[in-house]
Amino acid sequence: MRNLMFRWLQPPMMSTFEKIFFFFLFSVSCTFFSHSRLREGPSEPSIQDLTSIPSEPQRPDIILFNIWYGKSPPPYLSQFLETVTRNNLSFLLVASTNTPSLCPYDNSTFSPSFFPTSNPNIQLKCYTTPYFYSNFARGMCAEWGCTSKQLFKVYTSLTKKMTMNGYFMNDLKPVYPSAFGHLFSTLFPHKNFKFWVRTDIDLFLSEFDKIFPWDFTNHDILTFTVGRTADWRELFFRGSFTAFRISKEINRLWLGIPSFENPETFLQKINPTLDYTFAIDEGAFSKHIILNTNVSFAIFPGLQMTCTTLNPLTEKIVVRGGNDTQIFKLPTKGVENEAEVFQQASAQLPKWNETIAYLGEVNITSNCAFMYWIPADQTACVDDVSFERINPLVSQTNQVMVYRSPGKGVVEASLIKSLKRVEVGEVVVERGLYFHFIRSKKRILYGEYILQQGDKMEVGKTQDNDYWARYTFHNTPIPVSAGYVNITM
Repeated sequence: MRNLMFRWLQPPMMSTFEKIFFFFLFSVSCTFFSHSRLREGPSEPSIQDLTSIPSEPQRPDIILFNIWYGKSPPPYLSQFLETVTRNNLSFLLVASTNTPSLCPYDNSTFSPSFFPTSNPNIQLKCYTTPYFYSNFARGMCAEWGCTSKQLFKVYTSLTKKMTMNGYFMNDLKPVYPSAFGHLFSTLFPHKNFKFWVRTDIDLFLSEFDKIFPWDFTNHDILTFTVGRTADWRELFFRGSFTAFRISKEINRLWLGIPSFENPETFLQKINPTLDYTFAIDEGAFSKHIILNTNVSFAIFPGLQMTCTTLNPLTEKIVVRGGNDTQIFKLPTKGVENEAEVFQQASAQLPKWNETIAYLGEVNITSNCAFMYWIPADQTACVDDVSFERINPLVSQTNQVMVYRSPGKGVVEASLIKSLKRVEVGEVVVERGLYFHFIRSKKRILYGEYILQQGDKMEVGKTQDNDYWARYTFHNTPIPVSAGYVNITM
């Protein structure tokens, strides 16, 4: 096996330096150790028409996937894992010796101890840092058909870029299935995954089985918005939580990103001497998908929940543990029995097929200045004409869903009943598929407060917060938040 692998790594006409490099890379690869722990049509279609093609199976196996590169894990990883376990989902976390608390490395042996229990549905895969980089290089070059010299250049450039700016990992998110997708079958032989979810690990999953849009798994890509009045026009696939069909065609979509077409354009784009990133996962990659008429998708309004959308003093988000994690936004006053409200709200499932009106095709433009975190030439959004025609229909009870149906090349919109709004008597609450805990980004959210009582966490605001207007991800220094609460769920 060693001879076969070394022969692959040593094509003819390699320089002495390249031979030494690849021999080192192979030697490092022999030390990595995998450790698993855990608990385990018609011209005017309706939403029902959109779901008429049954998924196979109806509720396919889904794996949540994240790659962590930080020096230490996020402060809420253990709580995220608990919500994964309570929902009986599968999760794979890939990390390297760059994160010693996850993947300590001593005497050529990994001994991760961060995951305290054992469960075949949750796995941690550890790599040495050089081999971690080589997975990206080899995965991409397998698609490009690299020469040994190109493979070496891709590897060294990725190493330099990641060492300079770890946030470049976000730009590599589209490549995940090519670099690490083989782990889905090798580490979970008892599963037959049909979708993988690109997920952040600073979020809490709600009642996944009840809220996830299973009826739409005949689509290739599913993503979720916060559900502000106008954010339906922003056409991108959230880096924090997006589901992708596992197929050769969808796995290789990243090859359509202009700067990822071949090794030369990629090496030019990721110039390791420049310390910045490009939001490629939500920018150029999303734009390529939106413009690709062969890829179906659905963007669901309102099922992503964050603390940035809270009205000061009048609203709060409550995350409740117990047997099932429940997440609701509710008024700070006028709710006498929260547990009863949660129980009744949980019993009301989203009505995916309640279409109020088919709104027709929408026009796509790159004139999207409001998508400020993405380079201007890499944005995609609904143009002003379509927006002005449709947006007046949006209300607290009605939202706009944008999609491309399987087999249809156009992007369309429908007005649907709010997926997040739930009425329990006189009380109106909002549900979420997940709560993205923005606070974990170590940026101050002015006026935010957090309370914890047993298995309940409450997040609210004491004053208005223009966080997203005042700060960007890339350029503005942001002070580090002073400490975190310890959430026991």
